[in-house]
Amino acid sequence: MIYDINGNQLNVCYDKNGNRLNIAYDKDGNVVYRAGDSTQLTVMSYNVGQWYCGTGSNVPTDYYQTFYELQRAIMAEHNPDVASFQEYYEPFSEGHTVDDVIGDYFTYHVNNSDGAYNSKAIYTNGYAIDNYLKVSFGDGSGRSYLRSTITVDGKQIWLLNAHLSTSSAESQKVAQASTLLNVVSSLPYFILMGDFNTVCKSVNDEEYTTIMKQFIDAGYHSANCSEQHGFIDTWTSGNNASGTWYPCDQIITSSNIDIVSVIADTTKLDMIAGRFTIDHIPIVADLIIN
Repeated sequence: MIYDINGNQLNVCYDKNGNRLNIAYDKDGNVVYRAGDSTQLTVMSYNVGQWYCGTGSNVPTDYYQTFYELQRAIMAEHNPDVASFQEYYEPFSEGHTVDDVIGDYFTYHVNNSDGAYNSKAIYTNGYAIDNYLKVSFGDGSGRSYLRSTITVDGKQIWLLNAHLSTSSAESQKVAQASTLLNVVSSLPYFILMGDFNTVCKSVNDEEYTTIMKQFIDAGYHSANCSEQHGFIDTWTSGNNASGTWYPCDQIITSSNIDIVSVIADTTKLDMIAGRFTIDHIPIVADLIIN
């Protein structure tokens, strides 16, 4: 076992370069940490929108290659085991396909094409996807969620990818979140990902109470909009670095899947802030499946 300074047992261990270790040794070569029976997964949720290859209406064609390389850099940086994408649709920029941008980093995927704002995909790296189903919320919004499974160390893990309605249809969005809560409540292991369009900034805000708190109260873990990991901004209403930011994108897990660490990747901000539309940035979490 290995512990932090407060005596808490660590579920994950890193070297000085930030690489996760399966085994850690003391200075004499003795094993002080072994990953054991827990399985680690890196998970990403990313509303790519018009950013797949830079086909946004305000992006000159001579920048398409720049954005193509940017998206590949994001994939290479995190190399997630599981990733969900929203607003996943063609056409992409000249000379490139979705597989050019994303496909090289994954071995399995499913997707649905329901128009610009309701197309979604789930990708995995080395985990075959089974039980794929697209489910409509059936509320007249035209929105749906994807549901599928992977098997990890003999455990069936349900993967869900949802894109909820915007705040212009608040009651509809709240109902959709409650529908997802009812769905996952019967699943032994699950990872729920997606763009929830949540605009809450603290536990005192209405959407925390009406949307996120119900998952927390059920004993589930949340990578965003939670007291454990905070409120991590992933979308700007002003579509630029100086706009108002909100924690719209979510990764929620069953109580037996721990969320160890969470970041929002700011690569897009660093590259194009002040020049082009930013929209969403991806949220990435390291998970431990117990």
